[in-house]
Amino acid sequence: MNIPQHLILLPLLLASLSGLSFPANYKLQRTRGAATAANVCVVNNTGGADLGAKVNACNARLGNGMGEIRVSGGGMIATQIRLSDNRVLRFSPGVYENSCTQTAIILGNNNTVAGAGHNVVIKESSYILKADSVTTPLAWTVIQTKTDYAEGKAGVTSNVRITSLKIQGHSSGTVHSTPQTIALGNCHDCIIEDVWLNETRTIGMQAGGSSASGNFAQNVTFRKNLFKGVGSQNIAVANAQNVLIEENRIITSGRSNKVSTQVIDIEPNAPSDRVNNIQILRNQIDVRDSVITSNNGITFQNTVGAQQTMPSRISGNTVIGGHHSQMSWMPVGISLAGKTSDIEISHNTVQGTSGPAFVFYHSGGGHTRPKVMNNRIINSGVGGGSSYAFEVGDTVGGVFTDNEITHDTAVGGNGQLVEFGNSANIYRNNRYQGNTFAGFTLKPKSRQYGTVGNGVKTHPDR
Repeated sequence: MNIPQHLILLPLLLASLSGLSFPANYKLQRTRGAATAANVCVVNNTGGADLGAKVNACNARLGNGMGEIRVSGGGMIATQIRLSDNRVLRFSPGVYENSCTQTAIILGNNNTVAGAGHNVVIKESSYILKADSVTTPLAWTVIQTKTDYAEGKAGVTSNVRITSLKIQGHSSGTVHSTPQTIALGNCHDCIIEDVWLNETRTIGMQAGGSSASGNFAQNVTFRKNLFKGVGSQNIAVANAQNVLIEENRIITSGRSNKVSTQVIDIEPNAPSDRVNNIQILRNQIDVRDSVITSNNGITFQNTVGAQQTMPSRISGNTVIGGHHSQMSWMPVGISLAGKTSDIEISHNTVQGTSGPAFVFYHSGGGHTRPKVMNNRIINSGVGGGSSYAFEVGDTVGGVFTDNEITHDTAVGGNGQLVEFGNSANIYRNNRYQGNTFAGFTLKPKSRQYGTVGNGVKTHPDR
């Protein structure tokens, strides 16, 4: 969907990140990864024309049981690596080049890809065929589960772990927003942790494949990963249940030849998809040094009417949009769009966005029972009547309490919390209490809740 962009820029202040306890309703991951076994094959002791072929030879030599493949010293992956079930692929420090014309590494069940830190560098493929816009982007997926690689993307792969390595993007070629650098698809009990994506050319990490067969991703964790200059969405969830996105760090977003859409994007693709119990906790998003605009820091958009039978939470995140009023690279900090229900948005800090720090868009079904508590908004939404600090649209049963809006009065504009007007909007049983504006409680009938005119509602605490 196209998200409106607010074009007014504003200053930036620094803010601290609030700590939170672990969500009680989150199901802990059971991911084991393939255990290190006595059955080990060292790649350098095998034949093969390139590193990919050598790894595949090792994989075959290990047979059907548990096994570990050890790779060291770098090299060229020219042949696609396909791991059998119950494998560890362990990389020692080095630069691993990649010229594959399709995904470089395909994972089976109970697979681990483990590096020794960010000095393990796996390159995005150098393959570029300008006349072929379909297959070239497919080469830019570096790691993918076997069921997501398969036609239809409807199957399930279980128990995958990817950890402690860096994926370096290629300097040439356009940016694509369909494939993913790491594609989990319908992965069950899967973790990506301590992985650095640097200047990659497509969506960064993604969970959720096709729901055509009733499958979905489940028990997936994206934890403590680093993103810099990722070409499209940094983390995307399309069809999943029990997803934890925590303590990731995003510094700059997008590449110079394409607009980055959303930084963290929860977005189902079909009514049969699901987005249940999505926990987005304690992430740091800072796009001050970007060269192109990211429309949203965090967005939960359900425009297709996908299943939401379990509550989700966006808590403890810091979203920074720009250096100052002339240098903001993010119109919106955190947004809800389409039809959403039972989402808690709490203890977040949003600052320096050119438009509203928070916005609940007023089309696609509306928002039911959101809980918006203890958030901080700093110098965001100074649109002089066209943009506010917090814009609430089409919301029923919402609770908005103890949110703090800090606004530099020297800048001018409307650092306010409003229900914005539209004849299609429905507002019912919403409660606003204890919110403050520049240190002052928003009192009953305060104009700080809204501006008369332009269809914007003015209302007291209620």
